[in-house]
Amino acid sequence: MADDSEFDAEPDLREIWWRTASHPRELLEFLEDHKRGRKWRLFMCACGRRCLEQMPGEVYRKAVALGEAYADGEASTEMMESVAVVAFGELDNHRQHPEAYAAGYVAVAVASLGGSHLFDVTLHLSGCAASVGKNQAAEFAVQADFVRDIFGNPFRSVIFSSEWRTDTAVSLARTMYESRDFSLMPILADALQDAGCDNEDILSHCRDANQVHVRGCWVVDLVLGKQ
Repeated sequence: MADDSEFDAEPDLREIWWRTASHPRELLEFLEDHKRGRKWRLFMCACGRRCLEQMPGEVYRKAVALGEAYADGEASTEMMESVAVVAFGELDNHRQHPEAYAAGYVAVAVASLGGSHLFDVTLHLSGCAASVGKNQAAEFAVQADFVRDIFGNPFRSVIFSSEWRTDTAVSLARTMYESRDFSLMPILADALQDAGCDNEDILSHCRDANQVHVRGCWVVDLVLGKQ
């Protein structure tokens, strides 16, 4: 991350940095105050889903799914602790297979309820998930896009009108959230615009063909009234 003194001289540079940073760790460090929230865990889950196929057993995939459920209040602390203990207990069996071990560690981190240590766990998770990919730099860039999709732009405040939350918009957003298929984002933009939305940040986020979307997407969350 660039030196703060640079941003003091040119405030706009910080927003440029946010939009272009290619490593999730820099962005996550900037967002440290959000470390215990729902969106933070959904970022971990998005990383976990990047390496589901490399996970060495069903317990690890269950940990990722349970992490998503926990983020939305649909799984208990006891359920999370149980799957984390089992997954961690089996992790040593995969040390001889680096990709499987790294993917398994990602799942363990997703299910971890580390409290004040969650920030460190998340940063380590980023590195583990990247090590599974063939191109580490490219994997980090994808994860940086996850952060921007989930948390939005902290340098631009967006006021979302309840009038834009029409039945059509909510139905589209819910379908994408539940299916994890965000191909309907341009249609969501049309529905929001039809409802009177003229916020360019919202509309362009939906219509940008290069934009990555995952559970926790800040626009989908706004439509569904999630925090």
